[in-house]
Amino acid sequence: MHWAWAALFGGAALLYAYFYYLKPFLSRRPGRNDSRRREEMSSSYQARPTPQAPPREEKVALKASCTVPFVDKDPELTRRLEAMHARVQRVADERYARESANLERLGLSRTIKTRSPPPVPAATPAPEATATPTPSSSPNDDAEREARRKAHLEACRQRDLPGLVWEGPVQEEVGTSSAPDPAVVATTVPLASAPPQERARRQVRWMQRVNGTVDLTQAYEDPTLQAQARQCIPVALLMQRARASLQADGKPLAPEATPDADALALELVRWFKNDFFTFVPTKGFPCSCGAPCVSRGMAEPWPEEAAYRCQVVEAWECPCCRTLNRFPRYNDCRKLLATRRGRCGEFANCFALCARSLGYDVRLCTEWSDHIWVELYSRPRGRWVHYDPCEGCSDTPLMYECGWGKQISYVIACSFEGICDVTWRYTKDPAAVLERRQEVTEEYVTRAVSTHNMKILRYVAPTRREVLLARWAAEQQELEARRQATPENLSGPAAGTAEVQPRLNLGRQ
Repeated sequence: MHWAWAALFGGAALLYAYFYYLKPFLSRRPGRNDSRRREEMSSSYQARPTPQAPPREEKVALKASCTVPFVDKDPELTRRLEAMHARVQRVADERYARESANLERLGLSRTIKTRSPPPVPAATPAPEATATPTPSSSPNDDAEREARRKAHLEACRQRDLPGLVWEGPVQEEVGTSSAPDPAVVATTVPLASAPPQERARRQVRWMQRVNGTVDLTQAYEDPTLQAQARQCIPVALLMQRARASLQADGKPLAPEATPDADALALELVRWFKNDFFTFVPTKGFPCSCGAPCVSRGMAEPWPEEAAYRCQVVEAWECPCCRTLNRFPRYNDCRKLLATRRGRCGEFANCFALCARSLGYDVRLCTEWSDHIWVELYSRPRGRWVHYDPCEGCSDTPLMYECGWGKQISYVIACSFEGICDVTWRYTKDPAAVLERRQEVTEEYVTRAVSTHNMKILRYVAPTRREVLLARWAAEQQELEARRQATPENLSGPAAGTAEVQPRLNLGRQ
């Protein structure tokens, strides 16, 4: 049996060797095929002639022909390009004139120069034409220019100019007397004279800022985060303090009765400011050695800091021990519950989580310049109530304008259930506020708020939807009444008293 398999495999091997090796070799005819292959190979390896370089005169002529503009060959194309250049130049001159007018309004006037293409030199210049030396600026002009520049920078830092589009802090170098960089210092462009492209960019920036605040409120609905916040709140102590506060006000409660939600919220904001959170001063950051630090600008967040939604890190250097301290501005409530320090942004963010963990309806109110606080919905009062955890006060909406002297422009309240323009609740002069609202139009604000809320209502239960619609209708009536009222007819807490006017240095972001 084995010899049969061996014979079979041997025959197969012989057939394979015959057809693939032996048969092509036997069918080869060397007389004709080899001679033709040798001729082809010899012809392919023959030396080819080297191309001769053109003479120098031909190179010069070729280069000159390439430098001639092609528009000379097409008069129609030349006319179109000249017209396009004229339009671009006209738009640039108008923008330059507008910027010069804005700088002159701010105290930095400059001569408006019409930018035109360089003149074509004459073929034979006149012999008597001589170059006139340019007069140099005197020291008095330089001092005046430097004084106006510093005044302009200080005005931009204070942000008291209507319609000012602020792009960031201006870094002033010591010992320089050059004019401010127009790319850094934003110009004042009123909304009425802004081009359509600038209006569209302002609308995008306005809505991006609102959406950023709404994203912060989404974290308040996390059950795990709410449980972590409730572990930090001494609810029994707050109940006891609320009971004592009501009794001091002449509203004693029965032993088995519990204080209402408003009394508990007031004790919550007082405990949060005095016992739980620590304010970080904007000047003189405290070092571990006890000495105040000096600001060294901003630093990049580390990966472990960026994991907690940190985008800005302040760098502080101690002049005594030379220690570089970092103050990361966290936006994650998990980290804020551990660090328990910050400014008005961290105060409002963490307090909103604590209030939401106790069952309150919470909104973050962002004032467009530099402050943020919280609003809680009061069921006994049937309205939204102002709470500022950075100041430890409640229901004093006019303290910012009347007590601090703040020029309010936009105050937007944001939550995961909708947004609302509540500016008119925090001002006694609606007409002045309307003049300062130069970023977007009032029609856009109304349309953006309504569109956002309608999108949210699609995913809300029908019973909750009816509650929200009733709240929004009542709030719109209240805000519209305050918007149409005069300063004499407006009522509210007296914001100039000592009880309502807290420390002016705190609460600034």
